[in-house]
Order: sequence, then C-alpha cells, then structure tokens
Amino acid sequence: MPEAPDKLRREIQADEYARACEQWMLKIRQVAAQSYTGYIFKGAVESGLGTLARDAENQIVVVSANKQFSTVVDRGLKGTFDPFEYQRWVSSIDRGQLPTKYEVREGLDHTADQRLVKTFKALHERQAADSAALTQKRDQQLDMAQFKDPKHFLIHMQTRREQSAAFEAERGKACFDVRLGENRGDVGLQIRRDIGRQIFRSP
Repeated sequence: MPEAPDKLRREIQADEYARACEQWMLKIRQVAAQSYTGYIFKGAVESGLGTLARDAENQIVVVSANKQFSTVVDRGLKGTFDPFEYQRWVSSIDRGQLPTKYEVREGLDHTADQRLVKTFKALHERQAADSAALTQKRDQQLDMAQFKDPKHFLIHMQTRREQSAAFEAERGKACFDVRLGENRGDVGLQIRRDIGRQIFRSP
C-alpha cells in the first residue's frame, strides 16, 4: 500500500514544519517584547530573523529569512492587551516604506511565468484577508478578556503558525499543478519530492 508511507512522510514533514515555525515565532515574539519601539523591533528582526513587509491588507508582516514562515505583527505578537500601547509601539514603523509580502516571499523567481505570478498573487491576497480577519477576531477577544492570561498569546501564535503552514502547502501544490500543466502530465515522482522539500524545508 504505497499510500501509507506517503501519508506518514507528509505527517512527519508537517510536524517538522510546525516545530521549526514555532521556534521562529517564539524568537520573533521575544524580540518584540524586548523592543521599546516597533522601529527597534524592525532593526532587530532584520539582523537575521527575517524581513518586515506589508501584505495585501496593508498589515505589517514578518517573513522569515528562509522565506518558509510568516506572521502578522499585531497585539498578539507584541504580547499586549492594551490597544493604545500597541499603536504607540507599531506607529514607529513606516509601513509605506516596506516592501510587499509578495516581493519578499517570491522575489523575481517567477517573473517569466505569468501563470504562476497570477496564482501566487491570488494566494497572497487570500492569506492577507484571512490574516486580517484573525487579527480583528483576536483583538476583540483581547478587549473582552476578563483575565489577562498570557495563554491568549500562545493560542494566537498557534493559529498564526497554522495559517503559515496552510499558505506554504497551498503554494507548493499550486506550483506543482502549474508545472504539471506545462509538462502536459509528463512529470515524474522527483518533481513531487522537490516541491515537498520546498514546502517543509526547515531552517
């Protein structure tokens, strides 16, 4: 039954991705907590952890240095229940000067393939919309929380991690589908393996 080994391999890859993404996000949260302003946070992150960008919803996001992980800069990442404290902190980042998330994540790798460009841009736009909806939902929960329990932020980080994993998995599938079409179905197992490594590559 060849499907069983493939399923196990996918589960192992997903688990490896989740652990690596969690470690990265914990580092980002730690830097945010230790940074007096968002501007300081930006400099610290871009010294090796990743790049700040703005997504299709004009949210500030962080894309990891290996481009495999991403998360939104919000109250959950900063670790504060106070919306005014967060706004003072994040206002020192000039989002108008940031590159787009698409530019950071994709670069110029696919400019010659307009089908991939169109597909990836649509994926980035959908991820931005989903992320913005989560930000709004979590902000409301933080505002209504009777107890200032730090577990709120850990749950939020887990959900962001799941969003990042879902985006990378769908991006990898879209890449495979386009390559499959370009080769008229004449694609071997090696392409699947290459894309699988790209989706779940650990730092």
